[in-house]
Amino acid sequence: MGRTVVDAVQRADWAQIDRSITPGFMAASDHADRIEFARTAFPADPPWSIKLLASSMAGDGEKVPAQARLNYLYTFAQSRLVIDLAVDQVGWQKVYDMGPGRPPFRTAVVEAKPSKPAEGARRYTIAKVYKLASIQVTPVRVEDVAASRFPGPPKALTNWTFLGLIFLVPGVMVASAIAVLRARGLGYKPFWALLCFVAVGSVWLDWTQCRFGSGWSIALIGTGWDRGPSPLSPWMFQFSWPLGSALVWLRLALLRLRT
Repeated sequence: MGRTVVDAVQRADWAQIDRSITPGFMAASDHADRIEFARTAFPADPPWSIKLLASSMAGDGEKVPAQARLNYLYTFAQSRLVIDLAVDQVGWQKVYDMGPGRPPFRTAVVEAKPSKPAEGARRYTIAKVYKLASIQVTPVRVEDVAASRFPGPPKALTNWTFLGLIFLVPGVMVASAIAVLRARGLGYKPFWALLCFVAVGSVWLDWTQCRFGSGWSIALIGTGWDRGPSPLSPWMFQFSWPLGSALVWLRLALLRLRT
């Protein structure tokens, strides 16, 4: 579904495009302008390669209509494009195998899932029908790729401070675990040693744009970094607050006061 509609957009095949978009997208007064804007990003020549960078699915298609998100990288002779598609399930249809060398026959799209073939009846498969809900085309520019690399262009002190915390938090955890192992008179040492690595919350940083975010979680260690598959994906750094280590240091302080 994804590549078929992208090919139609590149060719400006409006008949195919109209058949491939959801009623909601079709009803938008600017849907033609949005598709034309996406089409202008395509060169005239066919792509050298097409790579599916990422995909995700929500909904089971039966109780909740399925929704898919597709992320492609199209490489041309002189340019590259990152294409983000949202496709929604609009119904079901039966697909009959017409034999070798012949295209399958597809029935009309229906909202309810068809029943399985009755015993002795002609066999068919039941397929979900998807249509395009949105499309976004982003040219891959050299300066944007350079900006998304690490370390990339010069960064603010905030970025480097955050990066320092990424390494400081595990260091605090290891130091507290060593202190637990060396503490005399401390009972249940395996428990306290494991508690050293328990972290709560989550703070993340978009390295390219210096944007912060936070959330709630419980994790072991809880620090790390990652980057998406797109050449425009930024590096994402995150750490969690070492609450376990803080409790351990408090417990060791109380132990020293008693001894």
